[in-house]
Amino acid sequence: MNSGEKVLFTTVYTNGQYYDYIESNMVFPVRMTWVRKTSYGLRFLKQNVPELEILEYPTREEYLRKLEEGWDVVG
Repeated sequence: MNSGEKVLFTTVYTNGQYYDYIESNMVFPVRMTWVRKTSYGLRFLKQNVPELEILEYPTREEYLRKLEEGWDVVG
């Protein structure tokens, strides 16, 4: 990676509702949730390549605002 490149890695944007792992993977109704607000894969990349910028589960507006900053690579 060139030192001057601006690189943004992001998860898909959300509509304000976070992915609930338990609700999505359980066949019976439960009263607890495990809301997913953290992308462990992106954090792993950031720990190993500090030049990366990451964006975890942004809203559509946050995502579009971040794209306006001008990136060389978006993934």
